[in-house]
Amino acid sequence: MKLIAKQINLDRCEGIICQYHIMMVPRRLYTCEKILEEEGVFGYIVVDELPINLIAIENDILSLEANDFFANFYLHRDQTSLYDVSLSLVDIQKLYGRIANVLLLGECAQVVIIFIMLLLLRSTITTSFRGPKITFIIRIIIMCDCITPLCSQVTYEGLLDDTFAVKCGYVQLGPEITNQQKMTKVLLSNEDKIYSEIRDRHFSNVSSFLSAKAKELQQGYDKRMDLDISGMKDFVQKDLKNLKSQHNSLSIHVGASERMSQMKTKGEIDLLLKVEHSLLEGVDIKESIQFIEELISRQVNNNNIYNSNNNASYSYVTCVLLNEF
Repeated sequence: MKLIAKQINLDRCEGIICQYHIMMVPRRLYTCEKILEEEGVFGYIVVDELPINLIAIENDILSLEANDFFANFYLHRDQTSLYDVSLSLVDIQKLYGRIANVLLLGECAQVVIIFIMLLLLRSTITTSFRGPKITFIIRIIIMCDCITPLCSQVTYEGLLDDTFAVKCGYVQLGPEITNQQKMTKVLLSNEDKIYSEIRDRHFSNVSSFLSAKAKELQQGYDKRMDLDISGMKDFVQKDLKNLKSQHNSLSIHVGASERMSQMKTKGEIDLLLKVEHSLLEGVDIKESIQFIEELISRQVNNNNIYNSNNNASYSYVTCVLLNEF
C-alpha cells in the first residue's frame, strides 16, 4: 500500500491528477485502507473488492488457491486466511443449504468454527424442503500431517505440476512441447479424455498408454479409407472433430511426458525416491545418510535434481537426519 501511495504522490507532484482504482482480492481490508489514509492518498482512490473465494479446478474440486496460507498462519501468525476459509465454507452453504455435520482437525479448527458461526448469524441461508445437499464436511489442517505434502509425487498429474507448475487448473507449456511459437496455456481437466485417463497413473505406465492411444487414434483415421460418400459424410460430421481434439491432446501429453522423462534421467530422482521411501519406512538409514552427505559434499543444487517439490522433500529429509542423528 505504501508503494502505491508513493506512486500516487509522485504523480501529483508532477501535475498528474486522476482517479485511481484498487481492486482487492478476495476482499478489502481495513488495514490497507488505513495505510492509504495515513499516506494522504485515500481520497484519490476508489477501493473495491473481488470476492473470489473458491475456484472450480474440476467438476468435483474447489480450491482457494491460497499458496501463502501456511507461511501466513504458522510463521507470521496471521489469521486473515482463516477468515477467507470460513467465508468459502459459508458461501457453499448459501448455495447448498446448511451443513449439519462439520468435522475440523488441527490447530486452527476452532477459530474457523467461530468465524463460521459469526458469519452465519449475519446471513440468511434458506434450506429447500428436500434438505441440504451436503450432509458432512471434513477439513484437515495441514499441520496434522506435514510429511505427506513433502513426499515426491509419482503420478502423471503430480509430476506435471512439479515440472511445469499447474496454477488454477492450467499449465504453461513451451514451444518444444506444443510446437507453437510461444508459450501455450493448456487446461487440465477431465474434459480432456486422454488426460482424464492418465492423470492418476503411475508415471512409469504413461508412455505405454500413450503409445497404445496413438495406435487407436490412427485406426480411427484409417477407417475412413473403406467408407463410401455417405459414410465419409457421417465420419466428418461425427468422428473427425473428436479425433482431431484427441490427437492434439495426445501430442501435448506425449511432449510433456518426454520432457519429464528427460529431466528424470538427467537428475538423480530414482535414488532420491529410494532414500525417501527408506526413511519413511525406517530402513537402510545408514545408506540414506551416506547418499545425502554425498549430495551435500558435491554441493548439488536441489532444483536440478528434479523439481521444486523434491527440493522441499530433500530439505525435509536433511532436517530429519540432522535432528535425529
